[in-house]
Amino acid sequence: MENKVLQGLVNDITERKMLEESANQLAMTDHLTNVANRLGLEKNVAKIQFEMHAGLIGSFYVLMIDLDGFKAVNDQYGHEIGDKVLLHFTQLLSKIVRKSDFIARTGGDEFVVILKEVDAIEKVQHIASKIIHEASQMIEFGESIQIQIGASIGINLVDQANFDMAKVLQRADEAMYYAKKSGKNRYHVFS
Repeated sequence: MENKVLQGLVNDITERKMLEESANQLAMTDHLTNVANRLGLEKNVAKIQFEMHAGLIGSFYVLMIDLDGFKAVNDQYGHEIGDKVLLHFTQLLSKIVRKSDFIARTGGDEFVVILKEVDAIEKVQHIASKIIHEASQMIEFGESIQIQIGASIGINLVDQANFDMAKVLQRADEAMYYAKKSGKNRYHVFS
């Protein structure tokens, strides 16, 4: 009987996989605020739709948030201060919503928050009110710069697994614009 020899080549792909995962994470994260971007939102929505089809969750709320007075901040103080305001607001959101909730910056001064498994609209309205209150507090940068912004929020409930996210966001956006037209620094629930 001959000695049988098995020859092969082994490659450790751990580092490549880690780099791939890191690149995917970067592609889905807003570089300034470190929350999800539009692509990250889409990926999260696909996960939520799967969870709804599987019966793991029954509903979620979408909050479309636009910062009131933000353009004036950029115009008056420049983009560096504008970026600091966006970071400040992102930190406020992170403190207000639960760890299980989802935050995305979808562009400029627009944010989307997804609240899963909230059993009463009153709780969502309380969260929206808290966001509006905290956003309207004076922000100070050094001794010479004091900035006050606000937040207009549109709220939309999704309770069907076969939702169209474009329509969901459009409805939340319509509610948010209604809040803006009604005097800003308030929320409106889509109906």
